[in-house]
Amino acid sequence: MSFTILLDASNPNDVAEGKELEIIVNGPGDTNRLLIFTGTAIVSLRGPDETEGLVKNRDVKITLLNSASSPKDFRGAATFVSLAAEASGQGDPNNANDEWSFDISGVSTAPDPDLSLVLRATLAVGIDSFLLRIAYQANVLARV
Repeated sequence: MSFTILLDASNPNDVAEGKELEIIVNGPGDTNRLLIFTGTAIVSLRGPDETEGLVKNRDVKITLLNSASSPKDFRGAATFVSLAAEASGQGDPNNANDEWSFDISGVSTAPDPDLSLVLRATLAVGIDSFLLRIAYQANVLARV
């Protein structure tokens, strides 16, 4: 079963140290704002045990701005997400075959159909892996 981890950057229980910076810019084109979002998302994603398979995938969606605050003329974004905290290898300490792995892919920031601004990524965790937090930065160009 796959589900999406839904987080809100304005909720400190979802995103630690979430920050937003709005900078007035002149271009490119008619762009007049650079919005920078940073934070540490609390995902708490445990990998599968050995009976469930090798990898567990989950999509994560972080609402950066709700639809009332979101820029209506989105121009583009450059976004990155990285591993911030993990607690892996918590299996048998005498087992030399304990393996753990992480992957973050499909990272993007764009308006959702409801016009809220969201960051999306796909997370993968392997056996004996526990992904606690991911760090992100989204740089968004908009016309406000």
